[in-house]
Amino acid sequence: MAARRESQSGSWQFIQEELSCGICHELLTRPKVVPCKGKHSFCQHCLEKWATTQQPFRCPTCRQPANLPAKGVPSLPDCDRRIVNLCDQLRNQGVSELNYCCSVHDDEEFRVFCKQCKVPVCETCLEEAHDGHPTTTLRRASQERTPTVQALLDEGKDILETYGSFVQGFGATEKLLTEQKHETETNIFAAFDRTIQNLTKAKEGLMSQVDSMHKQNLDDIQDQKAGVLAKVAELSRVCENAYQEIRQGGSNLFQHEALLLSTVGKYKDRLSGMPKQPQVAVFSPADDHNIDVTSTKGYIFAQSFAIPSFAIPEPPVRIDAEVAGDHHGYECEHPCMAVTFGGKGAEEGKFDRPRGVAVSEEGQIFVADYINARIQAFTIDGMFVNKFPTTTSGGQKIFPYDVAMDGEGNLWVVGHTESQTDYCAVQFSKDHTSSDLWQFEGELQVYTPDGALLRTVGRQQGMEYPQYASVDREGNVLVSDFKDHYVYKYNEREQLLVKFGGEGKGQGQLSNPCGVCSDDSGNIIVADSGNGRVEMFDKRGVFVRHVAMGMTRPCAVAMATAGQLVVTDTEDNTVSVIQDVQHEN
Repeated sequence: MAARRESQSGSWQFIQEELSCGICHELLTRPKVVPCKGKHSFCQHCLEKWATTQQPFRCPTCRQPANLPAKGVPSLPDCDRRIVNLCDQLRNQGVSELNYCCSVHDDEEFRVFCKQCKVPVCETCLEEAHDGHPTTTLRRASQERTPTVQALLDEGKDILETYGSFVQGFGATEKLLTEQKHETETNIFAAFDRTIQNLTKAKEGLMSQVDSMHKQNLDDIQDQKAGVLAKVAELSRVCENAYQEIRQGGSNLFQHEALLLSTVGKYKDRLSGMPKQPQVAVFSPADDHNIDVTSTKGYIFAQSFAIPSFAIPEPPVRIDAEVAGDHHGYECEHPCMAVTFGGKGAEEGKFDRPRGVAVSEEGQIFVADYINARIQAFTIDGMFVNKFPTTTSGGQKIFPYDVAMDGEGNLWVVGHTESQTDYCAVQFSKDHTSSDLWQFEGELQVYTPDGALLRTVGRQQGMEYPQYASVDREGNVLVSDFKDHYVYKYNEREQLLVKFGGEGKGQGQLSNPCGVCSDDSGNIIVADSGNGRVEMFDKRGVFVRHVAMGMTRPCAVAMATAGQLVVTDTEDNTVSVIQDVQHEN
């Protein structure tokens, strides 16, 4: 029994050591966890004293360096709350004594032990509930219960010893886990050091190959250049001598002729020979989804490198409208001349779904190049002038629907951003800087020159989908409605003056009308998109004639100051300038 008590005492002592501060060796008080590898815990006030004597700070148990927070020890993590509660319980053991008084009769002290009920009782209980019961003294009763209590005590100590072994096992497991973690980290560092060495070696090998091929290419170019320069020098000398002989009227020209004949003949047949194409170094990365880190990240191979050529743009095609049915598919009702330019592409002078168009007083054409997100400028004859990207003042890309010019020469662009959720109107100054962004939706909005919203037009008049708008010389607003196939004309007081069109293919009917504008006489010109034609109406909305027919998808129209009509075709990706539109009016 003595051996057992000693063993139990040792286990209990180990448990208390686990819950004790490594500095004061007392039960932990407000314990804090040190950020060392062992995660050791100490009393907060002990750590604060320790920190004042340790520079740099080290764990008091394992002596490993640890970084304290900026606010010191109080900012360290708290110990597990269950450990804190256990320490408090152990600290309070023995402080509260058992109550040896009766709880029924105002805490009267127990006097005897009731043998029948097996409970201690006070004098009042003995006279009342326990009257007549056999009793004995408290001491004798305690002596008789000693063996039973001792058995329970031994059982409890055995359990404590088992739990103590568990705690010791936990400590050993923590130590083993820490050692295993350190070993794994060491292996990882070693493996990645080897990988980095292999990759560095592979990179140096690849870079060496690139340098070698580049040097060979430069040497080849220098050799070829030196050969060409030698030929240039010889031919230049012969030509210069012959030229000087001609200028001086010398009598030995026949000798220069023979030398020229020989030299020119020697080199003219060599002009068709292309220079040797260099073999450039191209890097092909390996597949990173299933890569062997001990191998290289790719390989170098040679690829032919063609010297870029510079194509001269073709001039715009001038078309006689009488035979225009054989070119771009459209024709004019009356003889006229037209210039068509563009074609699909992203390079200068090409379009990808051109939409809106505007013409300046100087006759310069501005086209909203929708998919390419830019405005392109051309002369009235179709020669490319310049281009600039369409963006908001905040730098967001705009895909432009339409473009217009105000009286000060500023361009206004209407379109949407890449998200297709923000529709906006942006002003571009002559130097192509943008400003004054407004958002709008589903209606025609009229603004003052300084950007204030003046009024809205369309919804109250029954419009479904207003598409394009313009203002004639009298200040009336012309609006095309894409969905209900009508064109509306309003005065400045928003009064509806004319409504014409209606869905159909006959004269005066429209199908998905888009661009609309007016000429000097007040005639209204409409891009009849769904019917592939451009129509002219007078100021009362009465059909006058077909301006152009057989187009694919005419989109926008604009009148130039000299009477030309500019039309964009969003399907053919072209722009046409039709001359003498007003010749019969």
